[in-house]
Amino acid sequence: MTSCNHRRKCSVQGCMEKGDIFHILPKDLKTRQAWIIFVHQRIPAKFYPQMFMCSKHFTKDSFQNLRHFKAGFAKLLLLKRGAVPTVSPSQTQAVL
Repeated sequence: MTSCNHRRKCSVQGCMEKGDIFHILPKDLKTRQAWIIFVHQRIPAKFYPQMFMCSKHFTKDSFQNLRHFKAGFAKLLLLKRGAVPTVSPSQTQAVL
């Protein structure tokens, strides 16, 4: 799962991040559903399919190249396959 660094807004309600590293919904259906449930607390009948989620909603062990990214050796911050957001806006931690 790749990240993008565009001027986006995080889809998680209550998160005010606008300039952080954002991740797009994964293609894997099971992981995608877990992301949607994290955002909406359920699977809604309709949702915006191009939602973005900032890196602050993932724990450090969710990233496959965090050390390289922090050191400047990687341009994109990559999530591990199957990574699911677990950090709510009230618990956000500084990953970067």
